Amino acid sequence: MCDRYLFKEFTQAFMVGLLTAMLLVIALKFQQATTQLARDHATVGQLLEQIYWDLPNVLEMALPVATALGAALATNRLARDNELTVLRGTGTPLTRIFLPFAVLGLLLAALGLVTVNELQPRASERRKQLLGMSQNLPGTMESEQTTRGGDSGEWLIQFQSGQRTSTTTWELQNLTMIQKTRVLLAAQARYDANSGRWSLQNVTEHRYDSQGVRTGQSTYPTYPTPLIARTDFSSTLPFWGLQGGFQTAERFQSLQAAARSYAKLGNKKQALISETAGWFKLALSTMCFVFALCAPPLAFKFSKAGSFAGVLLSIVIVFVGWNTVLFMKSVALSGWIPPVLCAFATHVLFLIIGLVLLMRAD
Repeated sequence: MCDRYLFKEFTQAFMVGLLTAMLLVIALKFQQATTQLARDHATVGQLLEQIYWDLPNVLEMALPVATALGAALATNRLARDNELTVLRGTGTPLTRIFLPFAVLGLLLAALGLVTVNELQPRASERRKQLLGMSQNLPGTMESEQTTRGGDSGEWLIQFQSGQRTSTTTWELQNLTMIQKTRVLLAAQARYDANSGRWSLQNVTEHRYDSQGVRTGQSTYPTYPTPLIARTDFSSTLPFWGLQGGFQTAERFQSLQAAARSYAKLGNKKQALISETAGWFKLALSTMCFVFALCAPPLAFKFSKAGSFAGVLLSIVIVFVGWNTVLFMKSVALSGWIPPVLCAFATHVLFLIIGLVLLMRAD
């Protein structure tokens, strides 16, 4: 009965925090979407659809904020009304009292992982189509770009520059096509969107076994094997975009596969960027569990400061946590520490702080 009551208390505060955080993030994104879609003479329906497909990005930002806010507000209210004092008077330690919060935080972290790794990539493709990226590509693409394609087996396709020569054909330079067991390097390439066929010239093919060990190499003036890898370039993304923020549209598995492919080619910088983007894609969502553990003891400690203390503490927790994760991402990109350790260093630090505060309170 006590667990159910605590569950309800946390859920009510969490829903208030989630609605507030989502409205704030949507307001910011609404302004950006309005500017771009108005320039393309979009309808109100298209604008609303853009906001709908942006909801996974909104949830990625809002879930950790709402978790910290819900845990802090619920604990603050229970402490000020002496309900925690009554529970502790029965001999129940704080670690047991706050267990429902930890369980809810774990469930929210799982929801966040599904959102960023499954819903976000699908919604991103739909959002890009809505913005007309696949139909209104610039005539010339100069910076290094990466896209994906494939009818039978996924390809990672990277090119240095390219030009759209008609509504269905592209001419690309310095192309790299990466699959599980082979890497193709072509000086020039032509892509036909109608058939999905690639014509490659001046090609070097590197072959690998299932363990990633190179087994052979061949060169061709024109690649002899028919190559079909359909892409509408809607997933085109400058790879430097992976270095900033958390909202990377690629799945974690795809980013790790890209990192391994770049490592095979000897491109350590791009391999590090891809690996870092993959691990930090998971970092923010799993902070829900961390906030659910460290916010309650902090809110309990400062509950006498008034009802506003819960709100203030949740803001401080999120601000410090967010900036610590950003700092650790910079450390990971420097190559000093493995990205996976940097991604979850903040989690370990906050969990230790929460556990220390709990033990002292008991």
